[in-house]
Amino acid sequence: MNAYSTALLRIKEERAGAASANNAAEDELKKTNPEYAALNEQIAKLGVSLVKATISKAPTEEIKKQLHEANEKKLSLMPEKKYYCEICKDKGDTSCMCFKKIYTEILMQNQTDLNTGISFDDFKTDCYSDDINSEKYGISESPKSYMTKVLNHCKKYAERIPDREQANMIFTGKTGLGKTFMCTCITNEVLSRGMSAIYIKASELFDEITFKGNDELRKEVENTKLLIIDDIGAERQTDMRYSDFLDILDRRNILHEKYGYGTVFSTNLDPKALLSYYGERICSRLFGQYEIIRFAGDDIRLK
Repeated sequence: MNAYSTALLRIKEERAGAASANNAAEDELKKTNPEYAALNEQIAKLGVSLVKATISKAPTEEIKKQLHEANEKKLSLMPEKKYYCEICKDKGDTSCMCFKKIYTEILMQNQTDLNTGISFDDFKTDCYSDDINSEKYGISESPKSYMTKVLNHCKKYAERIPDREQANMIFTGKTGLGKTFMCTCITNEVLSRGMSAIYIKASELFDEITFKGNDELRKEVENTKLLIIDDIGAERQTDMRYSDFLDILDRRNILHEKYGYGTVFSTNLDPKALLSYYGERICSRLFGQYEIIRFAGDDIRLK
């Protein structure tokens, strides 16, 4: 069962639990409050009288008045109803926050590789150097200034998913520059908005779908609103894996063009090394359809 179906089942169970608790409270009131029990009996009798009067075309105004008064009195004695969701009173659809909360929790629970406890606020650009050294870093400004721009760009990307107008991204750069951390921040932001998102390591993804035949994961990866595959180029090289990667790229491109679904890759390889590793068919899709975001600086894990 996918996350959406599981969330629908959970919300029904939560609402049924609240309704059951209300029924139990009313049953207890019937046993302990003679006035409440008498009102129930009176309302039942008045209901029968109203039906008979209506059928015989007799006056019904007085019966309706008595029935209204009895119901008002009954309501005044009843305990306050408790709802799972006080916003929609358990009548809302999947647009209510009660469903989105459950759906988001399930989506996050399903992320085995994801650190769900971090956000963009935890991405500290102070870890990057203030030095301007184009020969060392390959950029014309300081890594701190440059990575602040990258951070802001990634925030906007996550906030706008789904969006057909913005390009998907490939993060490149040597290890220890924050690529995985940024991937995690983007995923968590999209999940927090109650949207489907999958973050997965490339090695795990291809082990599951290529070598273990995990068709359920394949479907989720191909159809989620945001897909992030971390560390491409670190997976086992096989013809089957190559074919699966092509299928994923083509499917994600279709979903981006139609619905604005997002895809992000990260890699420790530069574009030249990616071309050598994957060949022209895959790299023509990557370089032609994705924005290459280079991460620059020194290894922030050492700071």
